[in-house]
Amino acid sequence: MTNQQRTTQTLNQRIQQEDHYSVVDRDVFICHRSTDNKKALKVLDALEADGHTCWISSRNLRPDDSINYWSNIEEAIENCRVFLVISSQSAMLSKDVQKELQLANKMNKAKIEYKIDESVHTTLFKRSFDGVKWIEAIKGDNIETLQERVLDVLEEVETKQQSK
Repeated sequence: MTNQQRTTQTLNQRIQQEDHYSVVDRDVFICHRSTDNKKALKVLDALEADGHTCWISSRNLRPDDSINYWSNIEEAIENCRVFLVISSQSAMLSKDVQKELQLANKMNKAKIEYKIDESVHTTLFKRSFDGVKWIEAIKGDNIETLQERVLDVLEEVETKQQSK
């Protein structure tokens, strides 16, 4: 590889990285506990393979920018159409996940719960997902069901926006 090709490749990687940090509207905000990151990334890959734009903290937050941490997350939630929680006992007990869910509730975001363990709901999760059937991913990843639900919820959000 020539120096010019290496430079071009490096610039293209930098552009792609900057695009991840951009404050733009996205279809899905993926909320998860860092211990569930592997499953969250699998969900991210599946949704983006379907053509959905997604925001996930492990990719879309600038590293070492703790000053703007919560303002960036709040802005990302505000700019998403669907708030998706990778739900586990660890996530339900996480102060960060709780705060993100509370922000989504306050903003009246459409929500989807992707439940990856058999933990009992906390009060916040019960109230946040009252009447909403979670997608069970305990015995299998159930990605196809999640993809269908995301598409359905995005269509519902679009219909509501058009009727305003």
